[in-house]
Amino acid sequence: MKSSAIVALCALGWVAHSQLAVTAHPIDAEVRADHDMYMRSVLERVLAETAQPHTDDTSRRGAMRVVQLNVPAKFHQELDIPGLRASLLAAKFTELPTSTTTDTVLVAPNGMRVALNPNEPIRIIDHPVIAKRSNRCSPIPSVTLDLQSNGGQVTENGQYHRVGNPLAPFSTQRLFDLDGDGVRDAFVPVINHPSDCVTELSWQVWIVQGDCGLLVGTIGPGWPSVDEALPVPAHGLRPISTVAEHGQTPAELTAPEKVQQTTTTSNFVAAKFRYRATTKATQTTICYHCPSLTCQATTHK
Repeated sequence: MKSSAIVALCALGWVAHSQLAVTAHPIDAEVRADHDMYMRSVLERVLAETAQPHTDDTSRRGAMRVVQLNVPAKFHQELDIPGLRASLLAAKFTELPTSTTTDTVLVAPNGMRVALNPNEPIRIIDHPVIAKRSNRCSPIPSVTLDLQSNGGQVTENGQYHRVGNPLAPFSTQRLFDLDGDGVRDAFVPVINHPSDCVTELSWQVWIVQGDCGLLVGTIGPGWPSVDEALPVPAHGLRPISTVAEHGQTPAELTAPEKVQQTTTTSNFVAAKFRYRATTKATQTTICYHCPSLTCQATTHK
């Protein structure tokens, strides 16, 4: 079937689906029609972006590129991901299991992959990594931590304000695609010390393989970051960096408006599917008028 015919088919399928779509805000028929027209243009854009890889360089395997879209404000809603998914399935795309409620990963007839999330730009992998399911695939832990933080800060006008969160649940996260298959992998939070704040946790890293996962190491402490635009190394996974921030607690302060903060940046690489620390850098600064907190981390019962 020619690409123009596919677009026409998907446009018809889109209209039929969008008539049933439930939006977060009441909108009139004219805006609904404008939104359908916009979503048809998004569909055509995705089909054009996945018609063939942007590069023939297979050394860029797993590298993810972003399709930036500007949703007009008058539509009062995010991209209609269910409608876009239905239309792409009608164009002979297939769907990968992601085990999440927010991510949708579709495979184009030529093997390229499209990752959809209502809160993020559309992401495309020209040369996805196709990995065999490991015989060590195990259930991914679903861990929830209770994080408490209490303290205060002195503002520039000398006033003291209490800050913190009396109780904030924090659970296993699906943050980044590490192996280049388009599916976000799982990060399970680990408490290093009962006084950990959220930026001081470590993480077990699990490569998601359908309804189970492969544990590939523990990283941290600190919040992780990954550049998904990088290709996936041969026989490995994308590198990860973590940034941990530790500030003086109220009991440690010598002056309430001066808070000593220590930032530790750690880098991890995975050879043969096991993350190991490579470099670490620590910097200590004085932050004026920053909050000083006492934290408590416990596993949710």
